[in-house]
Amino acid sequence: MCGNGFCGYSSMSLCLTGSEANYELVIEDCLKVFTNSPQLLLERTNFGASNSSKDAASKYYWHMQAAIRRVRSGDLLTNACDEMFWMEDVHIIAISLLYDIAIFRYSTIARKWFAFNENARNGYVCLLSSANHTDVLLGTCDSTGCRLPPTVPESFESQAVSRDSFG
Repeated sequence: MCGNGFCGYSSMSLCLTGSEANYELVIEDCLKVFTNSPQLLLERTNFGASNSSKDAASKYYWHMQAAIRRVRSGDLLTNACDEMFWMEDVHIIAISLLYDIAIFRYSTIARKWFAFNENARNGYVCLLSSANHTDVLLGTCDSTGCRLPPTVPESFESQAVSRDSFG
């Protein structure tokens, strides 16, 4: 997965569309969720922590559009000032609820699995996150060379998000 600052969105794009190039669609979906549920943006993002105005969702939208243009032109969003553009847990929450998929994320820093919407009805994805990078765990190949899905972790820390918890 390309380490351009949008690796988390690209990972989700690969899982949802079959191509990491559709990261913009994942970002747009997150922006729609934040527009409809601004408390998620305000309470659970680095951007919201420093921009608590009632038009924060609109500001975030335009900041993300500018970041998308930067990535399209070849810029890397890898500096500390660019962290506000990176995928955070709240983006994972938004995607897991929007598509009703379970997302299991292994953190190399915490050395454990985190689960989002683990009782979802439309499948699951597994992600691997390090300090500054996210990638997709694709599973292994069987004896015929066919790719098997990754194994759902047996032990994880639930993030207590489900469609029921958001009404």
